[in-house]
Amino acid sequence: MPGPTGDAAPATRGGAPWRLLYLGRLEWTKGADIAIESAARAATLLGAPVRLTVAGQGSMESRLRERAASLGAAEGRVTYDFRGAVAADERAAILRGTDLLLVPSRWPEPYGLVGNEAGAHRVPAVAFASGGIGDWLADGVEGRLIRGTPGVESFARGVAQVLEDPAGLSAMAEASRRRALQHTVSRHVAELDAIFRAAVEPGAACR
Repeated sequence: MPGPTGDAAPATRGGAPWRLLYLGRLEWTKGADIAIESAARAATLLGAPVRLTVAGQGSMESRLRERAASLGAAEGRVTYDFRGAVAADERAAILRGTDLLLVPSRWPEPYGLVGNEAGAHRVPAVAFASGGIGDWLADGVEGRLIRGTPGVESFARGVAQVLEDPAGLSAMAEASRRRALQHTVSRHVAELDAIFRAAVEPGAACR
């Protein structure tokens, strides 16, 4: 799929900024820096305003805030809102006002519960195809799954491609909610319990 160039008419929500969210630890392994950079790059590609809410804490926080200030000055269509650590009720409120979740993890996530949490609020995601993320995110269905070496350009183009198609974004939102309803924590625990029980039964073959 060809990426947006920034020359096309911007697909905005009535002129309001697209609302992106990074929810997680502010660490290199989680790709927090990629989220910061990609928001600005996506604004350029779309030619439209973008706001990234950053919810979380970590060792990179001060550097990320400085970089966000620099990017905001250079690309006037991007703004950043650092929230720090947020409780469950605040997370839910933030998700209700989010268009797209960013999951730019560099390391192989065992699962990535944040995707299901977002999906329950009809928020699709853009993520790198690392670890178990593909268990809840199918490319083109619940968002975009970016393959290859994690980097800002590929991630930002994935974000822009989702946002430039409002009808597709709406379909992804509904698909994300359906997937979240299917992949509950209780169901996941039950499936793990069945696997462990089968593994310890005499003569059982581990798969």
